[in-house]
Amino acid sequence: FNLGLLSLEFRGLAERLFWATCAKIRDCCRRLEREPEELEGLESILSDTYFCNVSVFQSLPDSWAIDQLFPIMPIHRLDERPSRTGVLADITCDSDGKIDHFVSLRDVKHTLELHELRPAEKYYLAAFLVGAYQETLGDLHNLFGDTHVVHVRRHDEGGWWIE
Repeated sequence: FNLGLLSLEFRGLAERLFWATCAKIRDCCRRLEREPEELEGLESILSDTYFCNVSVFQSLPDSWAIDQLFPIMPIHRLDERPSRTGVLADITCDSDGKIDHFVSLRDVKHTLELHELRPAEKYYLAAFLVGAYQETLGDLHNLFGDTHVVHVRRHDEGGWWIE
Protein backbone atom coordinates (compact mmCIF):
# COMPACT_ATOMS: atom_id res chain seq x y z
CA PHE A 1 0.00 0.00 0.00
CA ASN A 2 2.74 2.46 0.95
CA LEU A 3 4.49 1.76 -2.37
CA GLY A 4 1.31 2.41 -4.34
CA LEU A 5 0.95 -1.20 -5.47
CA LEU A 6 -2.20 -1.92 -3.47
CA SER A 7 -5.45 0.04 -3.45
CA LEU A 8 -7.10 1.20 -0.24
CA GLU A 9 -9.91 -1.27 -0.87
CA PHE A 10 -7.48 -4.22 -1.04
CA ARG A 11 -5.57 -3.00 2.00
CA GLY A 12 -8.86 -2.97 3.93
CA LEU A 13 -9.62 -6.47 2.73
CA ALA A 14 -6.13 -7.67 3.73
CA GLU A 15 -6.56 -6.19 7.21
CA ARG A 16 -9.98 -7.82 7.67
CA LEU A 17 -8.52 -11.17 6.58
CA PHE A 18 -5.54 -10.73 8.93
CA TRP A 19 -7.74 -9.99 11.96
CA ALA A 20 -10.20 -12.78 11.09
CA THR A 21 -7.28 -15.22 10.83
CA CYS A 22 -5.94 -14.03 14.19
CA ALA A 23 -9.38 -14.55 15.77
CA LYS A 24 -9.57 -18.12 14.35
CA ILE A 25 -6.09 -18.91 15.69
CA ARG A 26 -7.08 -17.49 19.10
CA ASP A 27 -10.22 -19.66 19.12
CA CYS A 28 -8.10 -22.74 18.35
CA CYS A 29 -5.65 -21.81 21.12
CA ARG A 30 -8.52 -21.60 23.63
CA ARG A 31 -9.20 -25.31 23.08
CA LEU A 32 -5.59 -26.29 23.74
CA GLU A 33 -4.42 -27.31 27.18
CA ARG A 34 -1.28 -25.20 26.83
CA GLU A 35 -1.10 -22.14 24.59
CA PRO A 36 1.97 -22.01 22.29
CA GLU A 37 4.49 -19.48 23.58
CA GLU A 38 4.52 -17.64 20.24
CA LEU A 39 0.79 -16.91 20.53
CA GLU A 40 0.59 -15.86 24.19
CA GLY A 41 -0.18 -12.21 23.44
CA LEU A 42 -2.88 -12.88 20.87
CA GLU A 43 -5.79 -12.76 23.35
CA SER A 44 -4.68 -9.33 24.58
CA ILE A 45 -4.23 -7.97 21.06
CA LEU A 46 -7.75 -9.05 20.11
CA SER A 47 -9.42 -7.95 23.34
CA ASP A 48 -11.83 -5.04 23.72
CA THR A 49 -11.23 -1.95 25.81
CA TYR A 50 -14.05 -1.21 28.22
CA PHE A 51 -13.98 2.41 29.35
CA CYS A 52 -15.08 2.78 32.96
CA ASN A 53 -16.43 5.80 34.78
CA VAL A 54 -13.62 5.74 37.33
CA SER A 55 -10.11 7.02 37.90
CA VAL A 56 -7.69 4.10 38.26
CA PHE A 57 -5.18 6.46 39.88
CA GLN A 58 -7.67 7.55 42.54
CA SER A 59 -9.74 4.38 43.09
CA LEU A 60 -7.06 1.67 42.76
CA PRO A 61 -3.71 3.42 43.25
CA ASP A 62 -1.82 0.21 44.05
CA SER A 63 -3.02 -1.29 40.79
CA TRP A 64 -0.85 1.10 38.80
CA ALA A 65 1.79 1.97 41.42
CA ILE A 66 2.96 -1.52 42.43
CA ASP A 67 0.97 -3.78 40.05
CA GLN A 68 -1.26 -5.05 42.89
CA LEU A 69 -3.95 -7.39 41.62
CA PHE A 70 -7.52 -6.92 42.78
CA PRO A 71 -10.32 -9.36 41.93
CA ILE A 72 -12.55 -7.62 39.38
CA MET A 73 -15.73 -9.02 37.89
CA PRO A 74 -19.15 -8.11 36.53
CA ILE A 75 -21.78 -7.86 39.27
CA HIS A 76 -24.90 -8.33 37.17
CA ARG A 77 -25.95 -10.54 34.26
CA LEU A 78 -24.38 -13.31 36.33
CA ASP A 79 -26.76 -15.83 34.78
CA GLU A 80 -25.10 -15.25 31.39
CA ARG A 81 -21.74 -16.55 30.25
CA PRO A 82 -19.45 -13.65 29.20
CA SER A 83 -18.75 -13.66 25.47
CA ARG A 84 -16.03 -10.99 25.24
CA THR A 85 -12.60 -10.42 26.70
CA GLY A 86 -11.25 -7.01 27.50
CA VAL A 87 -9.07 -4.67 29.49
CA LEU A 88 -10.35 -1.73 31.53
CA ALA A 89 -9.49 1.91 30.97
CA ASP A 90 -10.62 5.00 32.84
CA ILE A 91 -12.19 8.13 31.38
CA THR A 92 -10.14 10.71 33.23
CA CYS A 93 -8.76 13.79 31.51
CA ASP A 94 -5.66 11.91 30.28
CA SER A 95 -7.19 8.40 30.01
CA ASP A 96 -3.89 6.94 31.24
CA GLY A 97 -5.47 4.63 33.78
CA LYS A 98 -5.59 1.07 32.51
CA ILE A 99 -6.05 -2.31 34.14
CA ASP A 100 -4.72 -5.18 32.06
CA HIS A 101 -3.68 -7.74 34.68
CA PHE A 102 -6.35 -9.80 36.40
CA VAL A 103 -6.61 -12.51 39.03
CA SER A 104 -6.81 -16.02 37.58
CA LEU A 105 -7.12 -19.49 39.10
CA ARG A 106 -3.55 -20.46 38.24
CA ASP A 107 -1.76 -17.33 37.11
CA VAL A 108 -2.20 -13.71 36.12
CA LYS A 109 -4.31 -13.20 33.02
CA HIS A 110 -4.15 -10.17 30.73
CA THR A 111 -7.84 -9.92 29.86
CA LEU A 112 -11.09 -10.12 31.78
CA GLU A 113 -14.16 -12.08 30.69
CA LEU A 114 -16.93 -9.54 30.05
CA HIS A 115 -20.41 -9.46 28.58
CA GLU A 116 -21.17 -7.76 25.32
CA LEU A 117 -22.50 -4.28 25.98
CA ARG A 118 -26.15 -3.57 25.21
CA PRO A 119 -27.31 -0.18 23.92
CA ALA A 120 -28.71 2.11 26.64
CA GLU A 121 -27.99 -0.47 29.38
CA LYS A 122 -25.49 0.16 32.16
CA TYR A 123 -22.86 -2.48 32.82
CA TYR A 124 -21.42 -2.71 36.32
CA LEU A 125 -18.10 -4.17 37.44
CA ALA A 126 -16.75 -4.42 40.99
CA ALA A 127 -13.22 -4.44 42.35
CA PHE A 128 -12.95 -6.50 45.53
CA LEU A 129 -10.54 -6.50 48.50
CA VAL A 130 -9.78 -2.82 47.93
CA GLY A 131 -10.17 -1.70 51.54
CA ALA A 132 -9.67 1.57 53.40
CA TYR A 133 -5.96 1.73 52.57
CA GLN A 134 -6.69 2.25 48.85
CA GLU A 135 -9.37 4.77 49.77
CA THR A 136 -6.87 6.77 51.84
CA LEU A 137 -4.21 6.67 49.12
CA GLY A 138 -6.72 7.83 46.52
CA ASP A 139 -7.98 10.83 48.47
CA LEU A 140 -7.32 14.26 47.06
CA HIS A 141 -3.98 15.55 48.39
CA ASN A 142 -4.45 14.76 52.09
CA LEU A 143 -5.26 11.96 54.49
CA PHE A 144 -8.62 13.45 55.47
CA GLY A 145 -10.24 13.47 52.03
CA ASP A 146 -13.70 14.82 51.35
CA THR A 147 -16.28 15.12 54.09
CA HIS A 148 -18.75 12.34 53.55
CA VAL A 149 -20.37 12.26 56.97
CA VAL A 150 -21.55 15.02 59.28
CA HIS A 151 -22.83 14.31 62.78
CA VAL A 152 -25.52 16.76 63.91
CA ARG A 153 -26.60 16.51 67.55
CA ARG A 154 -29.71 18.00 69.08
CA HIS A 155 -29.86 19.61 72.52
CA ASP A 156 -32.76 18.63 74.73
CA GLU A 157 -33.52 22.34 74.99
CA GLY A 158 -34.12 22.59 71.24
CA GLY A 159 -30.70 23.67 69.89
CA TRP A 160 -28.22 21.66 67.83
CA TRP A 161 -24.49 21.38 67.19
CA ILE A 162 -22.17 19.72 64.67
CA GLU A 163 -19.56 17.27 65.93
